[in-house]
Amino acid sequence: MSLINSEVVSSAVYLIQTGPKLQDLTIDFYPVGDIVEPAVQLLRAQSSSYGVVKLQRVRVNMFTGLEMEMEFMKFILASAPVLEEIFIWNFVRVPFRSCKQMIDEMKEFRRASPNAEFTFEEIDMESGYEHEEVMEVP
Repeated sequence: MSLINSEVVSSAVYLIQTGPKLQDLTIDFYPVGDIVEPAVQLLRAQSSSYGVVKLQRVRVNMFTGLEMEMEFMKFILASAPVLEEIFIWNFVRVPFRSCKQMIDEMKEFRRASPNAEFTFEEIDMESGYEHEEVMEVP
């Protein structure tokens, strides 16, 4: 999913919120460059009152930590009361934030599910380096 414009973001949010049986979600983010303010504002305006009631697992690929990606994660966390697991995968060679910075920021997000466990995996394609960090948020 490209977060390059608010129409794409709006469509994704609508599909997520209106899927009453949605339990597993995989999102592939695509690089979009600089922050696209309308998409960020749309994500910030989403109401968590239209929660994703059954969403239990989320897998996010190509995560870089851009503001709009973080806002999308904030929306998911605030909307999913039975969320158990979020797996986030990114390339080390294109980090905009370190894994620790992203974890620390996500710890501060409001969560509908107190039991959500985060797993971050970083892969450096050039050196073959792989790092996995599990974070259980109290």
